[in-house]
Amino acid sequence: MTAFGEKLAMILKINGMQQKDLAETLGVSPALISKIVRGSRTPSDDIVARISQIFGISKEYLTSDGTKAVSLQSDCINSYSQEECLARSMRGSTNPEINDAGNTYYNSQYYADSHMYERVTYNRYEDIKRIAVGLYCKYDITSLPVNPFKLAHSMGIDCIQYKLQSNKDLSLWISNDGYCRRDSTGKWSIFYNDEIESSGRIHYTIMHEIGHIVLHHTPENTLAEREADFFAKYMLCPPAVLYRLNYRTVGDVVNHCGVSYEAASYALDYCRRWLAATGDDYTPYEVKLLDQLGLL
Repeated sequence: MTAFGEKLAMILKINGMQQKDLAETLGVSPALISKIVRGSRTPSDDIVARISQIFGISKEYLTSDGTKAVSLQSDCINSYSQEECLARSMRGSTNPEINDAGNTYYNSQYYADSHMYERVTYNRYEDIKRIAVGLYCKYDITSLPVNPFKLAHSMGIDCIQYKLQSNKDLSLWISNDGYCRRDSTGKWSIFYNDEIESSGRIHYTIMHEIGHIVLHHTPENTLAEREADFFAKYMLCPPAVLYRLNYRTVGDVVNHCGVSYEAASYALDYCRRWLAATGDDYTPYEVKLLDQLGLL
C-alpha cells in the first residue's frame, strides 16, 4: 500500500465512509477506489484535487510521502490584529488562520495531522441539532430550501462578497471559500468568495460560518470544523425532514435543499444512517422541527 493509499484508507475510516460511497461521490467505479487504496493504481491529479476538497485536507498532505504535514507558511496578518477572525471553509487550503492577537494557527493541514482521531461526542451532536432547530423556530423558517443569506440577515450578520473588498487578495489568502470575523464592536460579518460557480457551495459556506458563530467557536477549538460542517448539513438537509418529504435520491436533495452534489450525497447518506438507527421514532426536537415545517 502506498502512502496515499494508507492516508485515504484512514480518512475514510475516520469519516465513517465506505469506498463505494467515495466512488459514488466522485463519479468513478468502486474498483478504481479499491485499487487506489491498495496502491495498485495512481490517482489522477483531478481525483486527488476532488478528494482534497471533499475532506478539507490539502493535496500536499495527501501526496507527501510522510505522515506528517508539510510545512506551512506562518506569517502574521497584522491588518486583522485588532479583530477576532475565524477563517474557515478552506477545503484543503494550506493557508494559516489568524486569531485576535494576530498570531497564526492552522486549519485543514494541522487539523488532519494532529487531531484526526478526535471525535465530536454524541451529546455535542445532540446539542448542535437542538441549536439548529431553535434557529428554525426563532427565525420562522417554514420550508426548504433554507436561505442562509436571509438567515444571516435576520441574525444581524452581514454577508460581504470578496469582490467588494479592497483587500480581496488577502481574503483569498485567508480562505478560498469564506470566513467570519467579529469587529471591535462585537458585530459579526461573513466574507465569502462570490466567484465560486456553485451556488450550493456558497450556501453551504455561509451556513458553515453561521455555525461557527452560533456554536461560539474560537481559534483554539480543534473540533470546530467538524461541528460547523455538521451544523450546516443539519440546517440545510435535516434527515427527519428529508425522510418526511420522501427525498430519496441525491437529485432530490440537490433540487429541494439548494446544496451541491457532494453535500447532497453526504446528507442523504446521513439520512439513511439516521433512519437505520432511529426509524421514525422522532426525538422531541425533531417533532418540533417537523411541526415548524408543517409536516406533522
